[in-house]
Amino acid sequence: IPRSKYDECVKYISDLCDSAATILPTSYPAAQLGRATKGAALALKARLWLYAASPLFNDPSKTNDDLEHGAYDAKKWEKAADAAAAVINLKENDNPVYGLYASYDAFFTTLNGNKEIILSQMTAASNTVEKQNGPVSITGGQGGTCPTWDLVSDYEMVTGIPFDWSLPGSQANPWANRDPRFAKSILYNGATWMNNMTIQTYEGGPDKVGNNATRTGFYLRKFLGIGARWNAPTGTTYHCFPLFRYGEVLLNYAEAMNEAYGPDVDPKGYGMTARQAVNLIRTRAGLTGNKDFSVTTAANYVPAGDKAKMRTALQHERRIELVFEEHRHLDLRRWKLAETVLNQPVHGLQIVKNADNTYTYTPIEVEKRVFDAKMYLYPFLQTEIARNKNLVQNTGWSN
Repeated sequence: IPRSKYDECVKYISDLCDSAATILPTSYPAAQLGRATKGAALALKARLWLYAASPLFNDPSKTNDDLEHGAYDAKKWEKAADAAAAVINLKENDNPVYGLYASYDAFFTTLNGNKEIILSQMTAASNTVEKQNGPVSITGGQGGTCPTWDLVSDYEMVTGIPFDWSLPGSQANPWANRDPRFAKSILYNGATWMNNMTIQTYEGGPDKVGNNATRTGFYLRKFLGIGARWNAPTGTTYHCFPLFRYGEVLLNYAEAMNEAYGPDVDPKGYGMTARQAVNLIRTRAGLTGNKDFSVTTAANYVPAGDKAKMRTALQHERRIELVFEEHRHLDLRRWKLAETVLNQPVHGLQIVKNADNTYTYTPIEVEKRVFDAKMYLYPFLQTEIARNKNLVQNTGWSN
């Protein structure tokens, strides 16, 4: 069987989502939490059209539908906006089905009563993810995911302006007055963690020594329950690993609306503009300034009607809001930015503790990375190519 063309695949999946949405219930009793709902089918459709409308698959130079790209059509952004709006405006008994959870960090350890969850991977209460990612100074901590300095430096100040070493106080305490999502996602030198322990990732510090110690100077905080201990006194917690959540749908909607109509209009009457949608995300995050990219001194300032600047601002917002949720590497591909962003070394932060208990911070290269154009699409396994003579390999992977 030969491969179907790209737009044919998109239509096939979209039609299946529509069909499923007519059959699936809007919600289940609490005891059946985790089953696919109407909203899950619609959220899948929304993400599908967001990807299909994006530059990697919707390139103006591609006029015909082929195996790797769809035929260019600017109206695909309208379809993406409409699909996301269907999730946002979904109601049950005249009440919105979904909404943002009050607390950004508590969302990831809360299942019952969490209206932001659209579809989540369900697991029993445990402390496994805490142990796998725990700092190495805790016996058994495996230090799994270590955020990069490239990510950490991208968190804004709480006022919305970019972080910069030249800002007053930054040399003494670079962690102060940052976007609140920073401390809720990343463990840094001086942060407080389980049982009021202090994270110490300076050179020679307890969390910077050993084979599993962070190479970047940081550990993961997001998804981890502060009471989920694997050492006595032990504890467990539930975890929300979202496949789809309302916060993502708002960002999908904002991006699609901006590309289709611009940042500040709602011609279809969906109920909010792109700017208003992202403002909900940034307000929940706790940003006290530049919630809607309107502060003129900020690098991500977006004048009224400026689609290009809103595009850049939304790309930054997805990086921060959806961090570690498996979106970034796919976003960079669909935006066709991976050759620039992922073709750079990974950096960490070397922290030296001085005799007067101050710290000296030096960004360092941790690992080199390479991204070639062929990596925008993965290859089919050679066993699949051998099995099916009509299966055409993706560009760049034939040899």
